[in-house]
Parts: sequence; structure tokens; C-alpha cells
Amino acid sequence: MSHFFRWLCLALALIVWPARASADVSVDELKPVDLDGDGKMENVSLFYSEPDDYGNCTASFEIKSLGKTYSVPLKEGLNLDTTYLKALVLSPKIKPFIVVDAKRGSNIDRRVYSFDGRHIKEELLVYSNFPSFVEKDTDRDGVNEMVAKYRDDRPGRDPKKDSYERIYKWNGARFYDCTEDRFKKPEAPPPPKPSEDDEL
Repeated sequence: MSHFFRWLCLALALIVWPARASADVSVDELKPVDLDGDGKMENVSLFYSEPDDYGNCTASFEIKSLGKTYSVPLKEGLNLDTTYLKALVLSPKIKPFIVVDAKRGSNIDRRVYSFDGRHIKEELLVYSNFPSFVEKDTDRDGVNEMVAKYRDDRPGRDPKKDSYERIYKWNGARFYDCTEDRFKKPEAPPPPKPSEDDEL
């Protein structure tokens, strides 16, 4: 390698590195996790920009897998101190998801992402104003659901004592709100068909 080429590489590195360092002043990283089921661990990070006068940042969500980097920008207005990155595991049979929880006032906005080895996909955007998110097996099928809790702010109600839940279940292709399924009364069985004796 010529001295000129080495000098050029060093100069480019010195130009690019400060630009990244100044744009992303903080990093939130997860313990490596296998997101796409190939047996190889992915590295998951959130890169935050320098906060503005109100403490808000822009951020990018990044996954490193098999030597490649995949990233998506997140909505502006995230606060470094109240934004959290976590892995969401519903069952050993289901590939883990990545969750970004952003607290905004009394709400938590939750974004749930999947990774198939080539693409990052936002699977769900939901909020809780209680605020609370838990994972539990509400229908006893061996797979956890994601449960979001909400305040009841109607007149005459106690916002916390009269709180309610919405249940989000993964069906293999998407999350759906199964709250109504859980509490819907079973339909009455159809009336029996008349027998031949009755017809006579």
C-alpha cells in the first residue's frame, strides 16, 4: 500500500469519525440477541443526537448482523432519559422483537420491531397512558401477549382504580387487538335440525 493511499484513508477516517461522534452523542445498546432465528447474534443500538434546549433528541435504531448494518430513523422529540430499548420475548417458539419505549408526559409510546435478516419492520405502534406494558399469557396457550394498561378518565371514574387493559397478540404475521375476543360471550349453538320423525 502506497504512503499516499494510507494518508488518504487516515484523512477520510478523521473526517468521518468526528461527524458521527458529533451527530450521535449517546448510545443505548442491548445484550446481543438472535432476532432472525439463524443462530447468530445481532447487535442492537439506539443512537441519539445532541439534545436541544428542551432535552429532545433525534435517534436512529440500528441492527448489526453478519457484518452488515441496518437502520431506521425514529420520530423526533425523543428524550434520552425517558427512552428505553428492550428485547420482547413472547415465547421460545417466536423470534424476539425489539421494543423502543418513549415516555411522553403521562404516556408511553411503544414501537415494536421485527428483523428477518435483511429488513427492519415496524410491527406495532401503541401507547399506554397508565402507563404500563406487561407480557403475560392471558389465554393460557403457552404464548405471552402484550398487555397495555389505560386510565379511565371519564367523569365520575377513578382513573387508576377503574383502569382497563387492551391485549395484543402475535398471530405469526402481525399483532392484533384480541381484547374483544377474550371478553366476548360465546355464541349460542345453532338449533338442532329436525329429525325425520319430527317431519312426519
